[in-house]
Amino acid sequence: MPKSATCGTSFNVRVWCNTDPCGLICAVISWLLVLYAESIVVGVVLYPWLKFSFLGLLNTACFTSIAFLALVSHGKAMLTDPGAVPEHAIPAPMSIATKEEQDRLEEQKYRTCRRCRQFKPVRAHHCSICERCVIKMDHHCPWINNCVGLGNHKFFLLFIFYVFLLSLYAMVLVCIRYAHCVNVNCPSTGAIRVVFLVLESMLFGLFTVCMMCDQYSVITTGATQIDRLKGDYTQNFGVREVFGGADTKFSIDWLLPINIWFPKTEQVRLLGYVLASEHIEDGDETFERDSLLSEENKSNYKGDAAECGGSIQKRIAADVIEIV
Repeated sequence: MPKSATCGTSFNVRVWCNTDPCGLICAVISWLLVLYAESIVVGVVLYPWLKFSFLGLLNTACFTSIAFLALVSHGKAMLTDPGAVPEHAIPAPMSIATKEEQDRLEEQKYRTCRRCRQFKPVRAHHCSICERCVIKMDHHCPWINNCVGLGNHKFFLLFIFYVFLLSLYAMVLVCIRYAHCVNVNCPSTGAIRVVFLVLESMLFGLFTVCMMCDQYSVITTGATQIDRLKGDYTQNFGVREVFGGADTKFSIDWLLPINIWFPKTEQVRLLGYVLASEHIEDGDETFERDSLLSEENKSNYKGDAAECGGSIQKRIAADVIEIV
């Protein structure tokens, strides 16, 4: 087995993190912009105005909490495997696929990515920056320095949602402070920094609104940007495909940057692959490479995948390999 790299996007990497210089710079800028907004709102807008009053402390706590959630969501979106197809992936058993998926699988048979030279599931697309095939790839976002795929879609949505809340919150606080200063003589310290804050809030507020509208379409149709460009449409799992779980009932987990999980049958159907039987026997080592497999799913998934491994390999040998 090749030695695992510390970080990167290769098969045996320990920590998923794209080392693209442009993406790293954009990710750092994202953090700096959030921290800048936090410092100006708390230090220039709230404290000189409300000091340590109840409203001052309350607004400081609320704004800081949203900024914290935005940064954690950004970190999770950047450092989470977006759904990269592992090295020893093989097609999922036909028995768990829908009729539509079975027809597509039969037409495409055993697809191999012309760049990865690895098995390419139906819903996977190759990212030239990550240099991996990613399940349900929507796009590569430089602001999170990562692809947006099945594994980190939730964190990406939370990041843009919390950035939108920060932008709106900052604008409201600045407007109220300005209205207050019309009738009260307020010191003008930090006026230029507040102007930059307003410009930042307007720019990223509009940007995140546009992004949320686009992502609403992705959630409701189940088709990513690449799917729509290619005209590919598959079964739509709705919000479960983004937030995980067994049903569409709202949970507080949807608003928190914590890992998602899927019921085992839906998980295999979403991924479009299982791991080869000889690697399934390795137990925890193999499953740790797949970030979408939660601890509670390992025991259930392991038996099903091992049972179907042999029959799948026989079918693969009989199929004509089509380079896609």
